[in-house]
Amino acid sequence: MKTTIKVFITFLVMFSSLTIVSCKDDEDNSTPGIVGAWAADPFEFEENNPILVAPHVWYKKDGSLVAVDVFSDPENKEKVNYEFSDTGKWSVSGEYVTQTTNYQWEDPNVFDTDVARFSVTGDLLTVTAEGDEGIITFQLKRISESQMQEVYNAAKDYYHTLYPNK
Repeated sequence: MKTTIKVFITFLVMFSSLTIVSCKDDEDNSTPGIVGAWAADPFEFEENNPILVAPHVWYKKDGSLVAVDVFSDPENKEKVNYEFSDTGKWSVSGEYVTQTTNYQWEDPNVFDTDVARFSVTGDLLTVTAEGDEGIITFQLKRISESQMQEVYNAAKDYYHTLYPNK
C-alpha cells in the first residue's frame, strides 16, 4: 500500500509539473514587425521619374506614425528636398496595415485612411496598395530611428523655410 501511494504521489507531482510547464500565456504581447523606421532609396524607387520621390515612414510603438517624402534630382544627387507629408495613427490586422493620416501643413482637420497589405522579411518591408495608377508594390528598407529623426527634422526645417507662417 505504501508503494502504491508513493507511485501515485510521484505521478501526481510529475503531472502537475508538466501542466505548469506546458501552460501557455494566451496574451500576445508581441510587437508587430512593421514597427520601426523605413525608407526607400530614391535612386531605386522611381528610376524613370525626372524627380525621384522616396517615401520614408516611421511606425512608432505607440501607434503613431510620421511620413516624409524625399525628393531627389537624379542629375544632382546632392540636391534633396523634403515634403513633410503627414502624421497620424496606424494599426495592424493580420497582413494589413491601416493608416489614418493628417496632411497637417495643408489642413489640420483633413484626415485620410488608407489600407495596404504588408510583409516584413528581415530588413525589408514590402507594401502592396492601390494607387492612382492601380495596384502598386514597393519595398522599403529598415533604417535606424535616429536616421528617421534626422529626415523628420530636415523636412520640418525645409518646410518652415518654404512656408514660414505655418
